[in-house]
Order: sequence, then C-alpha cells, then structure tokens
Amino acid sequence: MGLFQGTAVLRAGVDKLLKGDAVMGALQRKVGRYVDILELGCAEEGGVMAVVRLRGFSEDVRVVLRRAEIGDGGAWVRPVEIFADREGVNALLKDMVQGRTFELPSMVKPFAGMLKGLFA
Repeated sequence: MGLFQGTAVLRAGVDKLLKGDAVMGALQRKVGRYVDILELGCAEEGGVMAVVRLRGFSEDVRVVLRRAEIGDGGAWVRPVEIFADREGVNALLKDMVQGRTFELPSMVKPFAGMLKGLFA
C-alpha cells in the first residue's frame, strides 16, 4: 500500500470515528452550550474540520484543527494550530483553545493512534 493509499485509509477511519454518534454526542455535550456542531470530519488541508453555528447566530463558522498533540494512551489532546474563518471566533480559539490541554472522551482513547497519525 502506497503512502497516499495509507493516508486515505487513515482519513476514512478517522472520518467514520468523528461522524459517529459517540464522538458527536461527547463533543456536543462539551461545547453544546456555545455552538451546534453541524459537520465534523477530516479537513481537505489536513487535520480535523468542523462547521459550527454559534448559539444565537445564524451564520456558520468553519473551524480547522490543523495540528494537535495527542497524549500517550489518548488521555488528552492539545491543539497546536487551530483557526476559524471568522475573525472573532479565530481570536477566541487562539486565546482560549490553542495550546491548552483537554481530556479526550473515554470512547476516543482506543483510537488515539489513528488521531496521532492524522496529525503527524
């Protein structure tokens, strides 16, 4: 299997994981106070992409987690490079999310290796 095929298989597996009810539910419980997650999956430019709608607003915002560190055993994730296509949301992500460590939901921990591969 070539590098491109291996990457495509990895992305397909991560995409399926991210779109699953367990991950979407866990994320919605974590951020649902602030946003509705409309779409979640692998970003074309690499990493993970989400389309969200801020509570009380009608405009969609695209957020891309381009690089992240994943703790051993999938205990945590630390966004290293994250951005949004709206200036105010982008500033909030840089100030409140980028560089901070967040615990990963228990159902994601077994897939930590796949996530590490996605951000490698």
